[in-house]
Formats: sequence, structure tokens, C-alpha cells
Amino acid sequence: MSQIERAVHRLDRSPFRLIDPDELVDVCRQYGLAVQTRTRLAGQVMQFSSR
Repeated sequence: MSQIERAVHRLDRSPFRLIDPDELVDVCRQYGLAVQTRTRLAGQVMQFSSR
């Protein structure tokens, strides 16, 4: 995650935590979920699906 992303996230006072796609995959696997991630808009947006 870039410094710009972190700064914007703090400035907009978002109550949510930003995560990297690899972090999401690791956590989902710990709970037995199969997950696929895709990034778009130069890595600024992540889409995911899980089963």
C-alpha cells in the first residue's frame, strides 16, 4: 500500500482497515475458504470472490 493510499484513508476517517490481496487470501485459507482476488485501477481497487 502506498503512502498516498494511507494518507487518503486517514483523511477520509474511514472506519475500515485497508488490506493487501495476499493478506486476504492468507486469512481466508486459515478458515478453509477458497478465494480469488483481482486488482484494478492500477492496484487501487480489489475485487474478490470466495467459496
